[in-house]
Amino acid sequence: MTMDSESRRIGNLRECKEQLNNSEEERKKQQRKIEEQQKRICENEYLILAVYPNELEWTAGNADADSRYTRNVIIHGGDIKYAIRAVEFLEELGETTRAQNASEGFRITYGLSIGELRPILATAPEELVDLLNKRAVLEKLRKWKGIFHKGTEKWIEACDKATKG
Repeated sequence: MTMDSESRRIGNLRECKEQLNNSEEERKKQQRKIEEQQKRICENEYLILAVYPNELEWTAGNADADSRYTRNVIIHGGDIKYAIRAVEFLEELGETTRAQNASEGFRITYGLSIGELRPILATAPEELVDLLNKRAVLEKLRKWKGIFHKGTEKWIEACDKATKG
């Protein structure tokens, strides 16, 4: 008496294959998340390494205009995605007051609240993200200088119109 190979299997082969496929999809999804996190880590490390040497040079009285400019762009420039992550980080830490203050700064800087911009950014083209980042630079320059430079207010209004429009 012989048994064919099919009858020796325990369980349902179709379900096993389906579970294997689901596991593979989940593995791919987790791999993409890991790659995204590694990219963020590299970006953050780059930003820190781009800024910190200038601080050391500045302390020693040796900072040149180019390296100071790079530092200022990174620290004071607009980066809406990083700004959202920064506020979320404060929320995760339970720093409620700081998160509220940072959220208000975000609203002033980008012209809309995080809650209003999050759904827009989910499908926004990079050009809109770039426009919002430029608006942030203009707003921060105004705040830093305490005045609007000629034309700056119109540029910010144009950014707002394009964003809300």
